[in-house]
Amino acid sequence: LISTATGIIVTRAASEDNLGHDLVTQLGGNPRVFLIVGAVLTCMAMVPGLPGIPFLILALACGFLGWRMKQGERKEEETETVQKQEKTKTEALPKYPGICRDLAMLVDENVSAAEIERAIAQNGGEYFTDVTLFDVYQGKQVAAGKKSMAFNIQFQSNDKTLTDADADQGFKQILEAVKKEFDAELRG
Repeated sequence: LISTATGIIVTRAASEDNLGHDLVTQLGGNPRVFLIVGAVLTCMAMVPGLPGIPFLILALACGFLGWRMKQGERKEEETETVQKQEKTKTEALPKYPGICRDLAMLVDENVSAAEIERAIAQNGGEYFTDVTLFDVYQGKQVAAGKKSMAFNIQFQSNDKTLTDADADQGFKQILEAVKKEFDAELRG
């Protein structure tokens, strides 16, 4: 039975090019499985009374496929490592100090922080660098249907030390935008 199955596989290997693909599909694509199957087939080739050559051919095929798959895994790991290194880029520390402004406002309770952050970023001007939500409050001191949100806004230049006037220009644009877009009321 084994020699008949081996003969069929060897005949198929000689007549079709997709035996490797069939073996990969049957054995699950795990390189260790191929290497183990190759070792077992090599041992079977040495058993007296069994045709050795077909088993050796299959053992070589399995060993080769397992080796190639292992090489492919290594290349994929190397590619992933290189991609991770490319994504992780560092920036030099700024040479000039930045200026921060806090903005606290009352808005409708259905307005999201992301919407306000987007408006701040779009209207912050050339020196705007970042915005961070640091407080949200709904309670006794806030009217029903409203919430208080507070943001820290950062301005910085890579070319010079900013003056208050530089930061105030961007901050003024932000104030106008949030008042217009969200009907925001500034808090003291």
